[in-house]
Amino acid sequence: MSTQTPAAHKEAFCLMSDEIINRRNLERIPLGYSPDGEIRTPNGTFKGIEKITAFYQDHHTRYPNSCFLVNQVVAEGDVVAAFCTFTAIETIKPDGLLAFSMPLRMPVTVFTRFDANGIVNQDFVWDNEGPRRKAWLATVVENTRVADSLRIEKLRNKIRSSGAFDCGGGVAACRGVPCRNKRVCKCQQT
Repeated sequence: MSTQTPAAHKEAFCLMSDEIINRRNLERIPLGYSPDGEIRTPNGTFKGIEKITAFYQDHHTRYPNSCFLVNQVVAEGDVVAAFCTFTAIETIKPDGLLAFSMPLRMPVTVFTRFDANGIVNQDFVWDNEGPRRKAWLATVVENTRVADSLRIEKLRNKIRSSGAFDCGGGVAACRGVPCRNKRVCKCQQT
């Protein structure tokens, strides 16, 4: 059990979150975490300074423009509970399509336990599937858009090859006026 007060633990949590996550100052990890400290996330468990450092390095590589905002912090004894918001831009690369970016905003709850050496346990809890569902939906929308574009282009090519010209607006658009390229507008064929 740490000899520091709950208020000191709250302050230490906020400082470490800002230094390590937002400012990307990984040199602070040995100062804030106990040598046998442990981080548990929906993506896995990371025990020891080296693995914790690797976890944050991977995080900074994957989300170079992320922000971790601490919304509310409560502490009792040696445990701090923080309600935070993680924001970033995630780049998604669907198979066979161009990569696109999507904003990511995720509520995160962090439970942190301190001992005399620093943070000994930290549990990050977030909806791990929420962003994946958003990414999946964005991929479906993009695939549908690409498929629709391909279908439309195929129809245009078919119309062009048939000798009829598609003015793109129907009878109201061409108003019966012959097309400039002297081909018969498909609107006038009907």
